[in-house]
Amino acid sequence: MIYRFLPISDLHGMKPEETFVDYEQAFGDVLICCGDITNRGSIGEAVDWAKDWACVAKNFKRTLMIPGNHDECFDTTPERFEALVSMMQTCMPNLEVFLGGRTHLGNLKIGFNPWVLIYGSYPFMTAEEGIRKKLERMGRVDILVTHGPSYYVLDQPKSGVHAGSHAQLRYVETHHPLVHTFGHIHESAGVARYGKTLCINAGMEEYPHPGSWERFSFTVDSETKEVKYGSDSFVIC
Repeated sequence: MIYRFLPISDLHGMKPEETFVDYEQAFGDVLICCGDITNRGSIGEAVDWAKDWACVAKNFKRTLMIPGNHDECFDTTPERFEALVSMMQTCMPNLEVFLGGRTHLGNLKIGFNPWVLIYGSYPFMTAEEGIRKKLERMGRVDILVTHGPSYYVLDQPKSGVHAGSHAQLRYVETHHPLVHTFGHIHESAGVARYGKTLCINAGMEEYPHPGSWERFSFTVDSETKEVKYGSDSFVIC
């Protein structure tokens, strides 16, 4: 079975028409949102995102989302979290929001980590050891969805320093996920190969836009583990 994915990240209130010139044509099996849908972390912004992007999400079977460090409204009690997700699902019925753990798509394992390295006072931030433990509990997955990048891989802000996680890089080097999709560092949006893993920084805010929705789209064959991105095709052994 071949599945088509579209990752997006760091929209910070951007609407589909501000992001993709051809957003109405976007389609696939899974729309992945890697966090930072809001600017101020309010409930209203989160619900507005679901309203605005419902026209895109309806063309996908599932919409899988993690919050980012700007999405403070998700850093709350379990009861309030469920209430917020329920409100968003009234606009976007296929939405699933993850704070960690993993899910399955056929025989593909998809894992989630919204936590990034500490800088300033934001939610969903922890030290390297915290990230290591969360990834260890998650176990090996085929598609890794995080908010932040791994160290040295599409992780440079304007200052030029490498802002990604060493612990997350070790996870990628050890488990070789087919694809790692993330955002957080908008200035490094793009696509790269790291070892056996296709890495996609889908941060939108500072990426040239609006552009084609297909620029970050990829497919995975769940049987052969073949990954296709653009004209690139490779098999993870």
